[in-house]
Amino acid sequence: MPEYDFSTLSPVDFEALAADVLNAEFKVHVESFGPGRDKGVDLRCALAGMDVIIQCKHYLRGGRSALRRSVEKEVQKWRGVRGVSRYILVTSASMTVEFKEELAGILRQHLPVATGDILGREDLNALLLRHSEVELRQFKLWTSSAAVLSRIVHSGLWNRTEELLESIESRAKFYVLTDHFDRTARVLEEHNLCVVTGPPGVGKRSWLRWSS
Repeated sequence: MPEYDFSTLSPVDFEALAADVLNAEFKVHVESFGPGRDKGVDLRCALAGMDVIIQCKHYLRGGRSALRRSVEKEVQKWRGVRGVSRYILVTSASMTVEFKEELAGILRQHLPVATGDILGREDLNALLLRHSEVELRQFKLWTSSAAVLSRIVHSGLWNRTEELLESIESRAKFYVLTDHFDRTARVLEEHNLCVVTGPPGVGKRSWLRWSS
């Protein structure tokens, strides 16, 4: 699984990543907004008939303590606000079960939020594993991933290897070891020479590839 800490991303980049990965996960359009006062809304989408509000919190310093203070301040914006069906918090901070429950308790003062809708660093990495195409699109992540960079640089080799593996898998069911194979192998060991004959299409070439 990827192990990004998202330190190569700015807050704007982190919002773009969150929008991209949630769009892939939910299979709906996730709205993004430009600079300005967000009124507690970084991203937004409609899901299963519900208006979903998504807030992104990118913390490179301060970690959980800074995130807790920010959430305590953020939740006050929603005091008395109606009409929010679902609230999702996306953060680059690492999560524990206890910390997720603590954040959910703070947010539930004024917002409908489940612990499963608090997505931390580990959750984002799991989503990137599930949606590898998002990882490839978010090129600013690559500077901290030698594996992705290697795959891109050697993409031709990767593609040829994958094609070869698919070809072997599709052909393997046709290879059957018989007494003829063992007898021919002994002839090759003794004389270093064997003539394979037969009409077209019986698998002479495939046999030679297998035996080599």
